[in-house]
Amino acid sequence: MNRARILLILMALAVPVVAQQRWPKEPTAFGGLRWGATVAEAKQAYPSAQQSIWGNGPSLHYNLDVGTVSTRVCLDFKDDHLVQVRMEFSNSGFNEMRKVFIEKYGSPARVTSEEGDPILWWQGKTVRIRLYRYTGDEAGAVFSVVSYVTEQLQRQKRDAEQSKAKDKEKMRHAKDAF
Repeated sequence: MNRARILLILMALAVPVVAQQRWPKEPTAFGGLRWGATVAEAKQAYPSAQQSIWGNGPSLHYNLDVGTVSTRVCLDFKDDHLVQVRMEFSNSGFNEMRKVFIEKYGSPARVTSEEGDPILWWQGKTVRIRLYRYTGDEAGAVFSVVSYVTEQLQRQKRDAEQSKAKDKEKMRHAKDAF
């Protein structure tokens, strides 16, 4: 993923939460697995799922057909709690997935685009969904627990501030050396 795409995603995540608006179709679970479920619960629900490491925690992967679209689902955990679900699928399945998502979750809260490629956003009190298609064959959806996203943004901001402070200190010492 290029820097511009990463920056766009971070900026979009930093947009103030619109959770004040009621989202009647906000999902309380994914595939019957509630947000915050444990790895053991997920393994019981999806015994054929393969486990790997994602970030600092485990991730379970399995294949799921949604209509005619074949997807790869990744259940991501932090501190033994389900915090994110990623679905990856072919770009050619985007229109069908958009239709399925709108039927299941209602109209998106907002629609943005990057380089002409659509990104649909749903935002609730507990979860946010991003459905995207990028040029090439990259398409997918990300379901993220809002508290996890907020924590990640705070950590990224803190890390950036610490890095900036360290850089300032290095510059001060470099100036003092002359």
